[in-house]
Amino acid sequence: MKKQFIPYKETYFNEIFQSNVIKFAFVKETPDAYVQQHGNVNCRDFLADVLHAESINEFFAIYKFCWNPKVDKIDRDATKLVVSFQQESQLKNLKKNLPELHKLETTWKLRKTKVLTIDSKTAIIVGSPFYLKKGFAISLYTFLLKAFALASTFEDLTGNEAMYYNYCGSNFDKLIKNFRKVLAYKTTVSGLKSNEPDHNIHNYAGFVAVCRHPNYQKHGRFLENL
Repeated sequence: MKKQFIPYKETYFNEIFQSNVIKFAFVKETPDAYVQQHGNVNCRDFLADVLHAESINEFFAIYKFCWNPKVDKIDRDATKLVVSFQQESQLKNLKKNLPELHKLETTWKLRKTKVLTIDSKTAIIVGSPFYLKKGFAISLYTFLLKAFALASTFEDLTGNEAMYYNYCGSNFDKLIKNFRKVLAYKTTVSGLKSNEPDHNIHNYAGFVAVCRHPNYQKHGRFLENL
């Protein structure tokens, strides 16, 4: 990778335990560098919190993570992330399995994801800006990145990722097939009511909620009716 990578200071958040540790953060691109904009997060719901905060243009804070869109904003011309892997083999797996993600992106008519290596356990990911449109979209995208770093098929996943995949059941395949339709459904960025408590915004904006919690998720209700 030709551009310099400028990491963010090490930061700790209140996150649930996950057996497979792969961490994400948004980066801002400058002419000379990719600048990490917040601490690495293992809980990918924090990424959706950033999208929610920017959609309402208000400071948002939960579980020691915060984002102030009046101070900083993410790039919108592409989805730009730094991903920190626990093992070198995970980054190698992601590169090997990248064609599987590209197949989905071709079906969705989205630009193909690029993986730019920083070192043996760190990479910059540059993907379609469509993943920034809704909380469930960034949730699904980062799940796919993590899944393809861990296994070649969803059935071979372990830990939390296997739990999420199995919990979604047949609705996972339905969401994958209808991703663009669900993405186009007119809702808030979170898919929840605008007056929902912050903990609901955090916990029910992701793709698992779309598949399993239609009582909260308008995207989920739309998915059920497809």
